[in-house]
Amino acid sequence: MYQVAQARRVRVRNSSYYAYKLVADLPNTPEYLLKEGDGKTPNQYMDLAIETVEYGLNKTIPMWVKSGPKLVGYNEALQVKVDLTEEGLNEIISENHLNKDKLLSINLYRRYGYILAIGLLILVAILAIGHRNVKSRSTNNLYKLKTI
Repeated sequence: MYQVAQARRVRVRNSSYYAYKLVADLPNTPEYLLKEGDGKTPNQYMDLAIETVEYGLNKTIPMWVKSGPKLVGYNEALQVKVDLTEEGLNEIISENHLNKDKLLSINLYRRYGYILAIGLLILVAILAIGHRNVKSRSTNNLYKLKTI
């Protein structure tokens, strides 16, 4: 006999979530140490990242950035965010000779890329439907001309 599996509904969640992108690798010095490693694991140090609130599907397909970027301390291996005061952040930026405006910039693709991609897909669909209608009208006219 055949074994029938129960069909489950695919759940697509569209929601807001926090996204982190590393923008500056800080030196591995004791002042940026987050977690001391034992003999098997290395020490974990803080780096600078931008935190944005994005809206997307299943946290895999971001659609747009809901709130602007904010600089935070971040460790990718531990998935740990460190909120920094404005004075502490300015001190880190000046010590490491970084440009704050350049760190806070988000490229156009990340900010609006998927909206442009969806718009392009809709445009292609409209053109394909329109082309199909024009083609069917032109073949009908040719058929009528031949039968006369």
